[in-house]
Amino acid sequence: MKVSKFSIEKIIQILTEAKVASVSEVCRKYQISSSTYYKWVQKFSGFSTNDAKRLILLESENAELKKLLAEKELEINALREFVKKTTFEPDHLFPCLIWLTYNSYFKRFQSVSFHHLSYRQR
Repeated sequence: MKVSKFSIEKIIQILTEAKVASVSEVCRKYQISSSTYYKWVQKFSGFSTNDAKRLILLESENAELKKLLAEKELEINALREFVKKTTFEPDHLFPCLIWLTYNSYFKRFQSVSFHHLSYRQR
């Protein structure tokens, strides 16, 4: 995301200043386009400085959480594909389950089902 050259306090100040003066004068004074001004109005109208800071903080935290969720979903899908494609021999199944339990993957990925595992006949 592009970093604004104006701080949140300055944006709120520009918006309140535009209520007194005309929008075109304020845009000329601060060298911003009218579309930028109206985007700010749409995003920050009615907010105090603290509210706007909190909004920005929550948006960045939300983006970080979405990224973490996407990574975890990729891990789960990779494990599901591995389990689907892997054929375990009976001698190797028990140590694998012990390892999964020991590393607490079993608890994290409870949605992974093991009922479709096949065994190779000797």
